[in-house]
Amino acid sequence: MIQRGQTWQDEKRHTHRTLPVTLRRAGEVDVPDIQATRGVMPIQSLDGSGSLVTEHAQDFIIRVVDYAFGGIVSPPAEHDKILDSTTGADLVFEVLPVAGEPAARHTNSYGVAWRIHTMEVVR
Repeated sequence: MIQRGQTWQDEKRHTHRTLPVTLRRAGEVDVPDIQATRGVMPIQSLDGSGSLVTEHAQDFIIRVVDYAFGGIVSPPAEHDKILDSTTGADLVFEVLPVAGEPAARHTNSYGVAWRIHTMEVVR
C-alpha cells in the first residue's frame, strides 16, 4: 500500500510539476526533453569571521527510468550536467555532492526517482 502511494505521488509530481531539461555526460550523446522537477536545498556554512552563511543548491528530481544515456539507465554521476532553458536563458547545472550528501539519492524507499544535487556552473 505504501509503495502504491509513493508511486501515485510521483506520477502526480511528474504530471504537474516538471519542466523539460537536457542531460549531458562526457562521451555520451545529450538526452533532451527529460522531465524534471526543480527544488532547492539550503547549505549552511561558517565564513571566515564565524558568521553563518546560507547558500542554495539546485536540486532536480528525475525518474530513475528517464536518467539514461544511449538507452541504458544509469545513476547520476558526479560532473554530469543538467541543462535548463525554460526561463529563456541557458542554465547549466553540474551534478555534485553537497552538504555531506552524495550527488544523488532516491526520493523514496522504492527507488522511483532520483533527487540530484547540483550547482550552477558557467558554460
